[in-house]
Amino acid sequence: MSDERKKTGLASRVGIAVIIALLYVLSSGPMRTVALSSHVSHVGTSPVVATTTTNVGWHLIVYFPLYLIADQSWGSAIDWYWNLFPVIR
Repeated sequence: MSDERKKTGLASRVGIAVIIALLYVLSSGPMRTVALSSHVSHVGTSPVVATTTTNVGWHLIVYFPLYLIADQSWGSAIDWYWNLFPVIR
């Protein structure tokens, strides 16, 4: 295997890893909105109101490293990004 081929393979792997990490961080904002939002719906004309709240356990598990970073003093960028996506209650 030539040295040029090894360099190309390594560069491709690093590029893919960076893209996956970037997509992971960028997906955390919209998924936070989905996980933490609740939906209120009125059933017909009756006074019955149905409230649906999503189970947020999966979000805390999947994005746990980002929650750890957001709790640090230097994690304000993640908090800022998450605040771009409203949580509807």
